[in-house]
Amino acid sequence: MLDSVIFNYRLTKKIGEGGMAKVYLGIHEQLETPAAIKVLDSAFVSNETVRQRFINEAKALYKLSHPYIVRLLNYEDNGKQLIMILDFIDGVDLKEHIQLHPEIKSPDVAITFFQKVLEAFSFAHGQGVVHRDIKPSNIMVKKDETPIILDFGIAKLQDNLELSLTGTNALMGSRLYMSPEQVKSAKHLDHRSDIYSLGVTLYQLLTGQRVYDTTTLSEWDVMNKIVSEPLPRASQFNSEVTPRLEAIIDKATAKDLEQRFQSCEEFSSALSDVDNFPLPILGDDTVIETNPKNSEATVIEERPSLQKSVEVKEEKKAIPVTKGDGDNNKKIIIGVAVGIIVLLSTVFVVFYGGDETTPSSETISEAVPAKTEEAKVETTKPQLSKEELLKQQDKEAYDAARKKNTVSAYQAYLKEYPQGNYVKDAKGRISALRAAYAKAKDKKAWDKARKTNTISAYKSYLANYKKGKYRTNAEQAIIDLEMAIGEAEIDNEPEEVVEEIFEIVEDPAAYPGGMGQFYKWVGQNMKYPSQAKRMGVEGKVYVQFVVDKDGSLTDVRVVRGIGAGCDEEAVRVIRKAPKWKPGTQRGRKVKQRMVLPISFKLG
Repeated sequence: MLDSVIFNYRLTKKIGEGGMAKVYLGIHEQLETPAAIKVLDSAFVSNETVRQRFINEAKALYKLSHPYIVRLLNYEDNGKQLIMILDFIDGVDLKEHIQLHPEIKSPDVAITFFQKVLEAFSFAHGQGVVHRDIKPSNIMVKKDETPIILDFGIAKLQDNLELSLTGTNALMGSRLYMSPEQVKSAKHLDHRSDIYSLGVTLYQLLTGQRVYDTTTLSEWDVMNKIVSEPLPRASQFNSEVTPRLEAIIDKATAKDLEQRFQSCEEFSSALSDVDNFPLPILGDDTVIETNPKNSEATVIEERPSLQKSVEVKEEKKAIPVTKGDGDNNKKIIIGVAVGIIVLLSTVFVVFYGGDETTPSSETISEAVPAKTEEAKVETTKPQLSKEELLKQQDKEAYDAARKKNTVSAYQAYLKEYPQGNYVKDAKGRISALRAAYAKAKDKKAWDKARKTNTISAYKSYLANYKKGKYRTNAEQAIIDLEMAIGEAEIDNEPEEVVEEIFEIVEDPAAYPGGMGQFYKWVGQNMKYPSQAKRMGVEGKVYVQFVVDKDGSLTDVRVVRGIGAGCDEEAVRVIRKAPKWKPGTQRGRKVKQRMVLPISFKLG
């Protein structure tokens, strides 16, 4: 299929391939803009079920108009091919991005990024779409570190086909991210299954590790762990993962879907306030306490007295007592009474310090260590070794750098502790901060160019920010200015003064016979795109054009479209429209820019 043309896109190379479809890079022959062309394998084209589900996926993507979800540009089902035209994402998938940019594992950076992912899935769930196949390879990361979610709606389709064609092993690639209910083959999965998969993805984002090692575990082992065991501790691989952040991952990946976050908004809210997320009770004899100064959790063993009381009861049970042995019973009773008195006396001395006025202190002193010795033991503190001291100083220095959170602070730490335990983290934070500084500087320069709004200002931005986030915007702004006001700068010649294009004039441009007649003409000459009919696409395309002084319509473009071929058809019809009566300003004809809605409605 290479070098063939689909929807004016020439296929230049294959950029992806799955079990059922291939993805090509297409370049628009007129606009020279890129797009991803997804073509279903010919082996599945004749399968009526597959055809319908491919259409359903296209409909789902059409509904999901969100900045963090891949956009569907067009769709074609000509009987021989099923094709989707999608936005081309210039970037890498999340798995590769983590390897290339380890600084993203820093919780602050990871949470900021991941909340954008949650925002996308929150929107999708609100539209009634459940992804079912969330994993790092289905999350692309653009060069500006924006996430883009891929493959909505296709996961269930893949599962059904792969099971019938290649067996369960074909699913292993996604199995690590499946929810327990998916592993159990639940028929009705809801959005909470996605939330489990998102929790597993967050784990990998923070650790750089997959939750289970499939090189040492069988598929059965992995499935069993998903269903019955909690995730391994993320803090084993990233010391910056706090107990509270770990608790958030645990809640997202709870085996019981009722115990998970019930929405992506709830998940995101917990991450926004991670320092106050409640810590769970770990067990009957263990609880978690939090140090308010540093929010670090400490595990405290409790109820030791319960264990001792059980032992005492067991010892009592072991004492042989027989009926009729009155003397022995009396001796046992007296012995127990004496033991209780000694025990109470011991407790009294421990709590009240064995004051000289305490009755029977001499008797008790034989069973209890002297007060001065006990105090001496309590006040003796273990001395830190040289290695432990250096480790402590290293941590304190890094904590101080984190508190300042500046490039110079982290550089100072690296200079003082070149072999420190936090060197990698400090370098990652420096990279993240520099990226943030560069981003802010880029935004400031773009805002300045927009405020000036001249071709020279936009060209200056492009020259100074060769990898700037707003390069596409600047290039488009230059085109718009050149076409709208003729401010072209060619061969250093003086800028030409062109006629002004008015938005509002004294006597506006009008269609002969009125707008009712114009829309009647449009309806008679417009053709409903076949792909829009198949997909059930309806709506309004807003078209901008200029009514020239001679009444002809020029510079026709779509300012807000609905896709599926409707945008192109609206432009075609407006370009063919009869001439209008031009607008006038102070008695002379002028050019006037206008925007009109063109409606597409089935039936």
